[in-house]
Amino acid sequence: WFWQRQRIVTKLAGVDSLTGAMTRRSLYSWYANTNFSRSTSCAVLIDLDHFKLINDQHGHLTGDEVLTCFSNIVRDRIRKTDKLCRYGGEEFLIYFSDSDQRSAKRILDELNFALSRQKHWSNTKEMFSVSFSSGLLDVNGETNLDTIIKMCDELLYRAKREGRARVASFPI
Repeated sequence: WFWQRQRIVTKLAGVDSLTGAMTRRSLYSWYANTNFSRSTSCAVLIDLDHFKLINDQHGHLTGDEVLTCFSNIVRDRIRKTDKLCRYGGEEFLIYFSDSDQRSAKRILDELNFALSRQKHWSNTKEMFSVSFSSGLLDVNGETNLDTIIKMCDELLYRAKREGRARVASFPI
């Protein structure tokens, strides 16, 4: 009984209670214990556009609903081998296992389109849509997750400077 309870508590500690995504600590642990030597993979850092404005204008309950909606859309679209992590407040990281940049970008565009179609929110009478900006990177065997995230973050800010609701990546 004790060991079962410990496994459950450990699993729950690795999942964000609002979005159902992995926590940052869980992502780092998973990454440290995974061998990526033979696979082509991509990482993407995502930031929901103008999220602070959503919280300020529509309230934190609506903000929470937006985060949950985004997470559900992503989890419904990605494969079981891919990983979704709530990296920070409105920032998420997706790790696309065995996927090239073109495939990952196509999925990100689909996700942004699906999210933008959601305009009705249960905690406000106002209709609005949400988008995200993202920085996409081919991992190419890089083993340092901090390096990957730093490069994704630089690309993310490039996407925001270029107008938001887009994917920025290094040329293939």
